[in-house]
Formats: sequence, structure tokens, C-alpha cells
Amino acid sequence: MRAFKNAPVNLRALFEAGRSELPFIVYEDERLTFEAAWVASQRLAAAMVADYGVEKGDRVAISMRNYPEWILGFMAATSIGAIAVAMNALWQPHEMEYGLKDSAPSCCWPTRSGWTAWPPARTRPPGWR
Repeated sequence: MRAFKNAPVNLRALFEAGRSELPFIVYEDERLTFEAAWVASQRLAAAMVADYGVEKGDRVAISMRNYPEWILGFMAATSIGAIAVAMNALWQPHEMEYGLKDSAPSCCWPTRSGWTAWPPARTRPPGWR
């Protein structure tokens, strides 16, 4: 088995070690440095914990197209120790319902366009926050 003695212990440590003023995310006219992405992701992680009760081991669904917020949501969730569950933002409501039931996330970080594909509250997974 290969071992990497200098590897970060987790993704949070990897993200934190990469903090710098170098460009990290470029999307249309948006620019984020590694430092700015780190700060934004930690703000989001704090909100996930405080507002939605996300804990280590919880699943956080990320249903979003390829926007900078996808990366920030992934960084935030994994920094907490949660499991980021990538979901297709273009799914139809019945597909989203299946994905939510199958993955049983605690909460979701949705696409910029909102909740258009989300099933009614009565069909959302137990424990949904």
C-alpha cells in the first residue's frame, strides 16, 4: 500500500494549506483567490453548522451547475467533515426525489436558479434540515 507521509490529514487541511493570493476560481468576470475561496467556504461551513446543524459524517447534497458556489459548497461541507453528495442540477423533479431519497442528505446547497426541480416537502428525506 502506498503511503504519503506528507499528505494532508483531510481535505480541510489541504484547502487551508493552499491559502494564497493566487487565482483559484475564474468564472466569467468573477475572480477568487485561494484565500478568498477559503474565507468564503469557512463562512459557509459555519452557516451550515449553525443554521442547519450539519455535523461530521452528515451528507450535504450539492445540486448546482458548474458555478464557483459549487466549489465553495464542496469545500465547506468537507471542511466540516460532512460528505459532499454531488447531484445533477438539471434533473427533473422525479429524478431529484429519487436522488434525495437514495442519498439521504441532511441539507442541500442548491443551484443559483433556486429549487425548481425540488420535490414537495412531503417527499423529502427524513431528517432533512
